[in-house]
Amino acid sequence: MSNGQLVSQTPDIIDINGYAWNWNNADVKYMTPSLSSDYYVVGYNPSTNNLGKVSGQNHSVTSANTTLNTNFIVNSVDYIEFNNGKYVAYNHVNGFNWGAADQVFLLDAEMPLVGDPSSATAPTNLIWAAPKGAYGPNAASAATNTNGTGDVVMAVSENGYFLYLYFMFTNGYVVGVQFDCIDI
Repeated sequence: MSNGQLVSQTPDIIDINGYAWNWNNADVKYMTPSLSSDYYVVGYNPSTNNLGKVSGQNHSVTSANTTLNTNFIVNSVDYIEFNNGKYVAYNHVNGFNWGAADQVFLLDAEMPLVGDPSSATAPTNLIWAAPKGAYGPNAASAATNTNGTGDVVMAVSENGYFLYLYFMFTNGYVVGVQFDCIDI
């Protein structure tokens, strides 16, 4: 697209070096609207069930956090700039009626991706995590999320004072969390 007009119907096919996913449970979020921009990727795979940051220049993973419990699925990511900071959020979805996941993690995108944000010893780049299992279908006493789906999106308020993190788990809750840039 250029100036709102379609300029080509030929897709750009990009292979990521060092990251793989299975069953189309994946999401990609560029940091700027350019194919040469760095980007974040999530996707379910027993060896890469995590968040990865990828170079837009050579499409190789530059950092990734620890692989999360592979009984559950990572499949949604979002990136935003707020109050002169950069943030990335992603989910971990429980598709069963047992176990606990259904978490969302908000990370400082200016720090390398390291560690497991779902562990008791959270990495230093973790800003906020949803309580494990509090918002999924098991908490809502609803039907199991057998398709293993959820979503994460962030937005900045018009006045620039608030960051909103919205997320949902199929058959669970839709949640909004507000962060501010006011130092009290």
